[in-house]
Amino acid sequence: MPTIVPQEIVDEIIDASFARSGKLKKSLSSFALCSHACSSRARLHLFNNISFERWPSCPAKHVREWAEFHSIVARSPEVQRAVRTVSVGDFGFFPKSQRGATYTCVFHNDPDERHELTNDDLLTLRKDKVAYLQSTVGLLAKLEAVTFNYSPQGSDDWRNLPRSLEIQSFCPQPSITTLHLRAITNFPMSLIKSILQLSQLTSLGLENIHVGNKESRLWLAQNIPLHSDLTSLKALSLVDNIIPDIQNLASLVILSTSRNLNSLTWAQNCDIEFECASNLKHFSICLNPLEYSSTIRPAFCRIAYMKRPSVEILELFEPFGLTLEQFLNSSFPMEDLDVLMQQEGFAKLRELCILFRSFRPKASSDRLLSAFKTLFPLAMARGIRITYGVRYSPRGTLYHFRG
Repeated sequence: MPTIVPQEIVDEIIDASFARSGKLKKSLSSFALCSHACSSRARLHLFNNISFERWPSCPAKHVREWAEFHSIVARSPEVQRAVRTVSVGDFGFFPKSQRGATYTCVFHNDPDERHELTNDDLLTLRKDKVAYLQSTVGLLAKLEAVTFNYSPQGSDDWRNLPRSLEIQSFCPQPSITTLHLRAITNFPMSLIKSILQLSQLTSLGLENIHVGNKESRLWLAQNIPLHSDLTSLKALSLVDNIIPDIQNLASLVILSTSRNLNSLTWAQNCDIEFECASNLKHFSICLNPLEYSSTIRPAFCRIAYMKRPSVEILELFEPFGLTLEQFLNSSFPMEDLDVLMQQEGFAKLRELCILFRSFRPKASSDRLLSAFKTLFPLAMARGIRITYGVRYSPRGTLYHFRG
């Protein structure tokens, strides 16, 4: 008689294969085609994270891919339940033709496959992408995280998106707890208020978000929200946003979630109190020498002189894509940070992580760690662990690799 393997063991084998294979889809696809007992568990890993990346390619091809994925999701309830994260690189914005009303699509190896697109064609393709995104997200019953425009190469103009695209279309289900938006210009003021009303969020990231015209800025300055429903936030990232009265807005969010906030990424040109965030365990700040006196040092001092120390992990990320030699020779006053790390607010600090922008420096781990030891001798004397990593993957996704 054939031996029946308990489903729990089958699940453990697939989970272990997923972990050891480096998340390779090939092995998971083999499991999915093996038997019904394997397919359900394999789908959880195969479709856990869906990413529409930013890599340049044919806009029409992008739309076909989005349409194909929407078709898969629409006819497969198991896939609908498996997706947890959707990451959108961008919507394939292209500048209007300078010489005429057409754009030559060059993203084809074979010149014979290249074709012409009019400005109206590009607008229609963007609308189609938005429609597929909204429809697809609405089918994902267990979706937990949505990220938009996670690419370090440039920014997108929100005015180029169809007006039907709203924050609510990103977050139709209460299961969505993570929302990250990055590198968007002319962001509507009304959406700022919409974000403050998403009470289910536990992680919010706003990075390089620029508001619209002067009238919109004046409107927000006169109608700054006085209430935030973001009482469950555990992670907050505010980096280089140009939003009217950002100081009061940031203070409002931090105060509303002060008891739950345990991770904060900060690079804003304003000085606010962090003392209320008594459970803050993870603090990340930008290494920009041009903004050290105005932005970075005041925020760092607020943490360093907190009366109730709580920070255990400190991240320093550089925004310029420096090589190791450039980083070591930069004008950033590392010695000042090293001294501040000895203050009462960092009494519980156990790890210091240096994050490079989008690539790991071409140097051995021993060479890197030796260099970091010379930059932070006081921290090393205290036994603080020093690690390093990459903030953005080659495809633009925000992640932390630590060596």
